[in-house]
Amino acid sequence: MSTIKIISYHDRQDSPVRRTYTVSCANIIDYLADSLVANGYDVQIVSNAKVVEPKFKFYRGSNNEMRPGVRLKLFPSWGGNRLIFIKLAWHLMLLFFYLITHTRRDEPVIVYHTLGYYKIILWAKRIRKFRLILHTGEIYQLVNDLQFKSLAKIENKTFESSDAFILSTASLNQRVNKHNAPYITLNSSFKVGPQLTDKYNDGKIHLLYSGTFEVAKGGVKASIRAAEFLPENYHLHVLGFGSDEEIRIVKDTIAEVSARSKATITYEGLKRGRDYIEFVQRCHIGLSTQDPAGAFNATSFPSKLYSYLSNGLKVVTVDLPVIRHSPVSECMFYCEEYTPQSIARAIEAASRAEYVDGRALIKRLDADFVASLKRFIDSLL
Repeated sequence: MSTIKIISYHDRQDSPVRRTYTVSCANIIDYLADSLVANGYDVQIVSNAKVVEPKFKFYRGSNNEMRPGVRLKLFPSWGGNRLIFIKLAWHLMLLFFYLITHTRRDEPVIVYHTLGYYKIILWAKRIRKFRLILHTGEIYQLVNDLQFKSLAKIENKTFESSDAFILSTASLNQRVNKHNAPYITLNSSFKVGPQLTDKYNDGKIHLLYSGTFEVAKGGVKASIRAAEFLPENYHLHVLGFGSDEEIRIVKDTIAEVSARSKATITYEGLKRGRDYIEFVQRCHIGLSTQDPAGAFNATSFPSKLYSYLSNGLKVVTVDLPVIRHSPVSECMFYCEEYTPQSIARAIEAASRAEYVDGRALIKRLDADFVASLKRFIDSLL
């Protein structure tokens, strides 16, 4: 049985030790790994995630089975806030030596696209000649104005050096795949898990914004500001991740809007694994409200839409071509304009509409992806 390696920032979501990774990335990597296992492959996830515990302490590495067919390798790491650059160099060195000692010529290696280890991947590929399958969710130079031209140049070089792609949208293929390499699209986890809990039943309609607090994307602020135009029987839960400064901005915005709003707004922090799934399933409507004017919208897909649908929520979203042309388009409730008032109107329309269970659609998408993934990987072996 062949083993497929996946390079990413990753960890078990119930791990007692915190490392640098995002829940959205972990969900899609876990789904990709399980889809490979469903096709008869073993999977070795190699994580470059660093320990972020506050205590300065050494943590051993490991290579343990997460579940049948999937192993997770974690490199040794230190906690604490000391020696930041040394720890960064340490993890890059370990990843580099792993790749040059554990890969072979023409072996397909899936790499989650990030600027965190771009040079290491290119150097190792040049030495070992493995086939690079770049798992690309977005183009970072479109999300953020990269401060150094060299970073944009290296990102483009990574695209040019890839032998195949796993892309979040078909439109992304036109931007990154200049040499017509094989590609497949995957913009979320198509996993429908069991119903773990019941919805809130307190007479209120519970809304959920879940995801990044990144200022450039604007989604969390838009959701919070929409709550000002909702009546008192609505409760918005804000759940996600960001830098310390981004979290402060979110909390300040909640306090500002709460002073004027009849609706309730609460900050819920970051939840992972089962806690996250249970929280989502308790809510009624999920919000996807990033700024539609952002250049990143042309090539990235808000994967939270599938997470909401697979956990039984209605979904309110901004109107984007990538969503209109997606398989879940008809399940969405669209905002006519990108204003708090328009978002609020879409929320109220969704709350009045008859519920359509999107989970059956997600199950069909799962079966289709597993079948197409086998054809894709087999063509590269």
